[in-house]
Amino acid sequence: MGKTSMQDIADELNISKNAVSLALNGKPGISDALKDKILEKARELNYEGLNKIKLKKKNLLLIVDDRFDREDEFFLPLISSLLRHSAEQGYRMMLTTVSEEMQKKNTVPSVYYEMDAAGVVFLGQIEKNYLEYYVEEKIPCLMMLLHHYGVKADYVLSANVDGAFLVTKYLISCGHKKIGYFADVGVYSSFVERLWGYRYALLTSGLGEQRQNELLSTSGYGFIDLSAADSFADKILHMEDPPTAWVCGNDAAAFILINALKDRGIRVPDDVSVAGFDGMKKIYMRHPVLCSYDVKRDVLGKKAVELLIKRIHSGYTGESVIESVAGELVIGESVKRMD
Repeated sequence: MGKTSMQDIADELNISKNAVSLALNGKPGISDALKDKILEKARELNYEGLNKIKLKKKNLLLIVDDRFDREDEFFLPLISSLLRHSAEQGYRMMLTTVSEEMQKKNTVPSVYYEMDAAGVVFLGQIEKNYLEYYVEEKIPCLMMLLHHYGVKADYVLSANVDGAFLVTKYLISCGHKKIGYFADVGVYSSFVERLWGYRYALLTSGLGEQRQNELLSTSGYGFIDLSAADSFADKILHMEDPPTAWVCGNDAAAFILINALKDRGIRVPDDVSVAGFDGMKKIYMRHPVLCSYDVKRDVLGKKAVELLIKRIHSGYTGESVIESVAGELVIGESVKRMD
């Protein structure tokens, strides 16, 4: 008897060869029940390609936008965590980029097909329509750090609301009553969610909304540049009753604000207190050490790999799973006690 072919499996089940090909190559287009039947029949007939299929299903793809800085101090440890935890689970993860044009056209990178990836992790400025396309195609996928509300993908996020709430509450506990928020909210949902946490801390502490103390940029790049920081610092100088403390969307924004204020003769924490968010290593190398919220990037990477593998095994169910990873407050030295 010769080697079992895809056509042999198709004939046994009275289905098309194309359906067999989809199942054996882990592609969407057939039901999970039919896929299981095909794989079971392939085992029964000793189809030699099964070993290759198992190897193919051990490949994962990390997709980032082409503006993404993979050497960034925040993202580099996160990418390392994803690669390490993938390997520990017996998977090989590769990284590729997508351009803005590819996202507009819903173009899947060729490497996805070449490596026959079992699932995809997204990181960076991934557009809503692009993520939605993968969900609609029932490609196992997961979005990290950016929450596209309404898209039923799986997500692994930092505890943005809780973290900003905790940072703001700490400032309040130090006697600050006028507290501002400084961030770029034009791209990443995380900075908006941190704004919510800041606002909620003020409301639950009886300090009311302080919208006049929110300095928000919407650059479209996800970060505040030096010119914007200078403009905001000048606004602070001209406030009649400026905040005594600032919560910043991330550590990078906090350092930019501190430097802009320093150039204008305003000292931290003597004249004003500043807190960040992320807990990057550089906060310990600056004076004063920045008060921040330490995002557990290794845990984020571990959770992402575990959740994606679960999705690969379970298949698309029409429901999304959202994991929120709690961090830890770093007191630092950049907040002055007012009492």
